[in-house]
Amino acid sequence: MRQFNSLTTWLFLTGHTLKTAATALGITEQQVIEYQNGPTPLHIELACAALYHRIDPWGKTRAGKNGNRALNQLHRAKIAKLAAQTFKPEG
Repeated sequence: MRQFNSLTTWLFLTGHTLKTAATALGITEQQVIEYQNGPTPLHIELACAALYHRIDPWGKTRAGKNGNRALNQLHRAKIAKLAAQTFKPEG
């Protein structure tokens, strides 16, 4: 009995065509075919799982937005600290 890889299973369960699958995954139709016939990279398997479970991209989630906001604040604080050290008056 033939074993199907995870991408082929995802295509079957979701009813995607090569074109819609390629668009959803951000890859070409040729890559979809290659990944069906050979090993599927982990990032594609994870994308399939996220799409199947309707998980939003990281940047659109609350955790992603909060994380980005925190990093931006940290970045600004670091720049301010470096600027203060750089322009410290001699004396």
